[in-house]
Amino acid sequence: MIGMALRTHVLMPLDLSEDVWKPFTHESNRVPEEPSNKTDLELDDYPGEMVEQAAGFGGSDHDVIVDAIHVGMSRVVPTQWLRTFTWNELKRLLCGEYNIDIELLKRHTKYHENVDEQAQYIKWFWETLDSFTQEEKSRFVQFAYAQPRLPGNDEEWKSTRTLRMRIMPPPQHKSKPMKMDLVLPTAQTCFFDVHLPNYSSYEVMRRNLLRAIMS
Repeated sequence: MIGMALRTHVLMPLDLSEDVWKPFTHESNRVPEEPSNKTDLELDDYPGEMVEQAAGFGGSDHDVIVDAIHVGMSRVVPTQWLRTFTWNELKRLLCGEYNIDIELLKRHTKYHENVDEQAQYIKWFWETLDSFTQEEKSRFVQFAYAQPRLPGNDEEWKSTRTLRMRIMPPPQHKSKPMKMDLVLPTAQTCFFDVHLPNYSSYEVMRRNLLRAIMS
């Protein structure tokens, strides 16, 4: 899965420790053994511990896990290529940036034709996101896109398959009109669409957005 995420430029948030990432970029004393040339079918012919030895596993449980990941990735991406990154760069390339940059997100946001980018409630929306803690910003991204992280800069955004966020008007209920201040924001995570009501004040925007992302 890690190899496919690197190959297809899809972010895959993984909270793995530094000790797991460093061997792949040769920044630790413990470098994963090169994977066996045997195929999956051939490895299936080995019982128990012989499978681990054939795949290059061995040592501690941690080493077994690192080697297993290395074997899997080697079948999708050239493992020598991983050495061109630091472990932090590799992690960010695969997982995205935990610290959400609101200005960066704003640059990669589109607006529905019925949403005025200069409207006051849109300004309140961005002011609200700016006021959030990093945890709250991450929860907003989770609410809007079903993952807690985003690319860390413009180039990473262009190279990944991350969609641009789109601000949409709220769904209309013709049979039962409602006061916008009583409607919470909603999202379609498959499309990174945020349906944002036209609230009457910054305070209402902040209160309802927090309710939506914390629920």
